[in-house]
Amino acid sequence: MKSIIAIITIIILGLMQSYSQITKITVGKNVQHSVVPYDSLNNFLGENVYQYIGQTLYLNENVYAQENGYGGFHTKPFWNRTDKEFVYKPFRADRSRSDYNALKMKNFEVLEVIKIPEKYGWGVPFCLKLLDVDSQEIVYFQYETNFNDFPFIVLGYFEKLKQLYIGKKYIWEHSCPPLFSLSTQERIEYVNNSEWECVDIAIKDDDYSIICVFENNIIGKAYIYLSTFTGFDNPLKDKDKFIKQRIEAEKLKVSYIKEFGEEFGKLIYMGQVKIGMTKKMCRLAWGEPQAINETQTDNNIFEQWVYGLNKYLYFDDDILVTIQKIDE
Repeated sequence: MKSIIAIITIIILGLMQSYSQITKITVGKNVQHSVVPYDSLNNFLGENVYQYIGQTLYLNENVYAQENGYGGFHTKPFWNRTDKEFVYKPFRADRSRSDYNALKMKNFEVLEVIKIPEKYGWGVPFCLKLLDVDSQEIVYFQYETNFNDFPFIVLGYFEKLKQLYIGKKYIWEHSCPPLFSLSTQERIEYVNNSEWECVDIAIKDDDYSIICVFENNIIGKAYIYLSTFTGFDNPLKDKDKFIKQRIEAEKLKVSYIKEFGEEFGKLIYMGQVKIGMTKKMCRLAWGEPQAINETQTDNNIFEQWVYGLNKYLYFDDDILVTIQKIDE
């Protein structure tokens, strides 16, 4: 059965001499080349284009390019826009884009970054001088600092992802976004606090996105998109950090119980308030109010604490006497 994953295979052969700590590896069709250590956690570097010099770029497959070809590849660093004969390996009658099948999955070494004169650039500030690792041909790629669809994967970046994540263990902390089965691509039923190990970084062969592959001893293998895994809503928590947070949370809970008693201490820890709590307890449970409105009489000071548009706490001196929650 055809695997859903098209994986860039990278086999480390060992250190070759000691120049700049460059590691010799085999990529793709048994082609040896050097991967310079990559200093960024981003694949696309925007205006920091000069950091690409010395890196090897893998031209990823692309659904749009399958029908329309790759854009931006030329045989000269700059030219008049009307000169279409400088398009690298053109494949259509208008010769404006490059042949998808001739370029896909190729590796290019970045030899130089060239600043394009304004009269030729038409808003494109740079081009990358590339060496096709297979054919040893020189090709130039127009580089925009605000790419929405940078077509390459930097092999140094891809290797860094493997070094950062493979072998590390994670806890599945919440169900959304979900994990997907590697074999069926169906959503996996959430198993609270289950443990997963990252076993690979791969390219999904239908949309060509980078994914992280995880394995659980009972459930098997699953994946999540890298963009989700590194985003704010990542459902997987680093196991070591998870355990540390649990320990710190338990210490906090114990400290609340010790200071405020069993009932109030547990409620504060869970972020809940109750009539009879002091202002200090309420601050610990709900945080600082957005506004405080005060009413003073001869004998008492009454305060209204405002939390958003629909939650209010009312205090008689230091004691919570009313909790108001308005349904939206």
